[in-house]
Amino acid sequence: MAMTLRLTDSEQEALRSQADAEGISMQEAARRAVREFVARSDHRDRVARAAHLIMDTHSNALRRLGERTTRTTSSTSMTSSTSLLHWIVKNNALVDGNKRLGWLATAVFLEINRVEIRRADNDDVYGLVIDVTAGQPTVEAIAERLRQFAT
Repeated sequence: MAMTLRLTDSEQEALRSQADAEGISMQEAARRAVREFVARSDHRDRVARAAHLIMDTHSNALRRLGERTTRTTSSTSMTSSTSLLHWIVKNNALVDGNKRLGWLATAVFLEINRVEIRRADNDDVYGLVIDVTAGQPTVEAIAERLRQFAT
């Protein structure tokens, strides 16, 4: 089925640049983008279903683990989250996405443990994770920066 795709000038230029870089037509680049979008959506849906299944199946264990976690101190949470960020980002657990997973796991871990980090803006987060990737801050320095992010 034929369709007309209307793009802004900047979208069209981005598509053209990507097609040129890959040595393919703009149409093929657009078709690949659609296939990738659909695949990502399918993956996201599978992950959500799996997470809900695990949360339903193991709700009692998760609740009990949460009760144990809430007894930890803010200091323990900060130390654990620092280790989590450092380990995921530095040890390349994944082929791609280590920095994103490292920050997401750290931020969620802190929020679950009632350490709110809402004072950090996107530049703060980006800078911290890039510094950790480069091996610049010590674990103590990472913990201090996370404390500064906390409200």
